[in-house]
Amino acid sequence: DVDDLLQDLQPVAEEAKAFTLFGKAYSRLDDGARELLIRASIFEEAVPEEALRWMMGDEKTPSPPVSKPLEELQRWGLVARQDEREIRLFSVHTLVRQFVQKEAENNGADLRPLRIRAAQHYELQVKVNHDLWDHLRARDYYYRAGEYERAAGIVEAAWKYLARWGFIELAMRLLQQSADTTSGATKARANGNLAILY
Repeated sequence: DVDDLLQDLQPVAEEAKAFTLFGKAYSRLDDGARELLIRASIFEEAVPEEALRWMMGDEKTPSPPVSKPLEELQRWGLVARQDEREIRLFSVHTLVRQFVQKEAENNGADLRPLRIRAAQHYELQVKVNHDLWDHLRARDYYYRAGEYERAAGIVEAAWKYLARWGFIELAMRLLQQSADTTSGATKARANGNLAILY
């Protein structure tokens, strides 16, 4: 009946309303804030301001300041701030992230280099903190960018630790993805490591 149909359409209507609001806010951003939002949308997790500076950087200016555009994005509610153990983190909501990436791609943007840059950010973090999970985040961004050899190299370095710590299913899934997306010696090593786990 009509009431059931309207109830079923409620989530769709809410999402459409949210996308309309995002569109209005997005169209009013200045160029710097819009560019920061596109680059911040690559991260699926909350990150510190230094990660956003890294994403805005290039070879000439590795980490330019982002405080002004970041304030604008927070004012519009497109980026959320959260404080966690004395660290200030920033995140882009899933719906905003999807909207922004779709808009960017529709306007001809190639997000692949940004995913690679996000992976490089996590690889730099690993050099400082030796955190396996940061290393696996780098792997995920390389994988999403289609850099399968680089992603497989990280899995090859990490799978024994995952298995030792009891994350056997995760190790197997990552090794299988490496075997499915690479060739030659990399594929052979992934299959060999998978056989060891089995």
